[in-house]
Formats: sequence, C-alpha cells, structure tokens
Amino acid sequence: MEAALWAAESGADALGFIMAKSSKRYVEPQLVREITRQLPPYIARIGVFVNTLPTDLKDLAEFCGFTGFQLHGEKPVFLSTEGKPALIILDN
Repeated sequence: MEAALWAAESGADALGFIMAKSSKRYVEPQLVREITRQLPPYIARIGVFVNTLPTDLKDLAEFCGFTGFQLHGEKPVFLSTEGKPALIILDN
C-alpha cells in the first residue's frame, strides 16, 4: 500500500494491479480494494488480467474499483467494459 500511495504522491497518472494468480506480482482483491479507496480520484486504477472470464472481470472491477483493464491472453475476450477503457494484448 505504501508503494501505491508513494506513486500517487510522486505524480503517477495510473496504477496497475496484477490480478493473475500465477504471477509473483499478484495482489489479492481485498488489498487492491483497500489501496484504490485511498487513491486520489484522478489516478486511473487498472486491473491487469490473463485469460480471465468476462464475468470474473466484471465482478473484480466492481469490487476493486478499477477504472480500466489491461487484458492479456491467447484469444480475444469480447465483453462490455461499461465505458471503461480496455487495452487488449493477445499473447500469440
């Protein structure tokens, strides 16, 4: 949490949170929620996902307070991001 607040105070425009459980940088959703609630409103909160089902994306976005997505995977994911920006990266 301290690193996220430091980044915000240092002028970051966005913070990314790794939501892929297979990553050593994975952050538990409860901790993400605690962090995003303390960030200034002008900082984008980006959830970084790998091969995640659209229903899981929606649930985690609502719980964690994400304002955008970075999607990685083997095939495109078609979903409504409800007005939130999404960067989709296909790992072929």
